[in-house]
Amino acid sequence: MNIKRALLTLTALMLLPGLALAQAGDVTARFDTSKVWLDGTGGVDNLLTSVPVNMTCTTGLPLSQDFDVTSTVNVDFVLGDLISLDDVDCMITETVPSGFVAIYTANGSVTAGGCVFEGGDGGNATADNTCVITNTPAPVNVTVNTMWNTINEGGDEVNEVAGVYIQCNAPIAGVSGYEGYWTKGCTLFGDSSCTAVVTPDPSGSFCTTWETVQDSSVEKSNNCGSGLSIAPGVGNSCTYYYTVFFEGIPTLSQYGLAIMALLMLGVGFVGFRRFV
Repeated sequence: MNIKRALLTLTALMLLPGLALAQAGDVTARFDTSKVWLDGTGGVDNLLTSVPVNMTCTTGLPLSQDFDVTSTVNVDFVLGDLISLDDVDCMITETVPSGFVAIYTANGSVTAGGCVFEGGDGGNATADNTCVITNTPAPVNVTVNTMWNTINEGGDEVNEVAGVYIQCNAPIAGVSGYEGYWTKGCTLFGDSSCTAVVTPDPSGSFCTTWETVQDSSVEKSNNCGSGLSIAPGVGNSCTYYYTVFFEGIPTLSQYGLAIMALLMLGVGFVGFRRFV
């Protein structure tokens, strides 16, 4: 009887390591993670910037992994020590670059907050998984201001009206593009501003501005230079300055001249009656 118990105990001791290994599991899941950059038109950009990505899981080993991914070099996360693919519960996220928004697609389906993989009934996890992280630039503002300054008084009234135009080699919200350029025009009255909401190229874009003022008496200056550079997360602005000079003796408007003429006629009539 003692020999039988000893044999059972020995058998149990020999089986324990195997049971422990079986509990740890020998199932492995892979997660091929890739990067795509898009411009404002939805076209693929060739930006090669490296971005940190992380995979965090609640089961298997390792529970957390960090790598860098580029548009040309994928990351292959490996999750081991699974008993079954039903146990997969992982999320892959990136450190979103400043000025961009991220869209995550896990095994062909867009998931919120990251590439989400779950096993079990209704889950999407398999032995070989894909995570595509797409970055699109967030829109930025390009603003052109107008400022008017009148020196001295008098003279005909000046219409403080300017036509301002912003043209970019990147999409402007609400504007149709033509041959790779988008143009927005504004009619501004007095001190005002015109703003274009532009989605720049991931590598940066460029905008030019110009204006029209009909009154030839207006002197113009600006700090817009030859154009305005923009980039993801970085907008730009400039100002057109309009100055109106009234030199010497103030002049009268048309209404003032009419009143002056009536006064002179009145004085002349009285003088004519008095002295003639």
